[in-house]
Amino acid sequence: MRYRTKTEIESKGDATGDAGAQFRSLGIGADGGFHYDAEVETALPRSLATDFSWQTSARLRVLGGIEWINWSDSFDQLTVKLSDGTNRTINSLAGSEDVIDYVPLDWEDRFVYRLGIEYEARENLWLRAGYSFGKSPLPTQNITPLNAAITEHTLSAGLGFAIGRAAIDLSYQYDLPSSVDVGRSHILDREYSNSTTEIQAHWFGVSASVPF
Repeated sequence: MRYRTKTEIESKGDATGDAGAQFRSLGIGADGGFHYDAEVETALPRSLATDFSWQTSARLRVLGGIEWINWSDSFDQLTVKLSDGTNRTINSLAGSEDVIDYVPLDWEDRFVYRLGIEYEARENLWLRAGYSFGKSPLPTQNITPLNAAITEHTLSAGLGFAIGRAAIDLSYQYDLPSSVDVGRSHILDREYSNSTTEIQAHWFGVSASVPF
């Protein structure tokens, strides 16, 4: 069994843009360029998992596990702090040179289930395959193309071999296509209402190790 603690992350940087189009729509003839010092607070969730490995024969091994991820505690909302705004018109309209925005996330806790096999095809050569399932933690009304972690089914394959003391592992992962229709979005301006978000992902990995 394994447990991972919650990890809080504070990111700092710059936010720049141009609100000229918005100004023109309001009949304001001011310059729209702006700059803020930006700070975003987020966190990686705590999790609890149990894993097993079963050597069914001399060449075949079955592996699996169940993991609980505490998304609701870490991804409740995204806090974005903007300070020391340089555009006087925006500062006047907002009533301050600082802006704090809270982006709703409302992710839900989820269980992830994993199952895989490893087969020793011959000495120093291993073939691997796996499957995992985890229901999307995102509520439909808060999905945007920027946070669309909506894949649920994942297939994987791998190849491992040894050359002398060195071990090399190649891996491939395919997040199967997933699509979600958003009705009434809870994002502030409702710009994602009546939208559809689709996603799939291909992952490739390679690692090498040499024991000492």
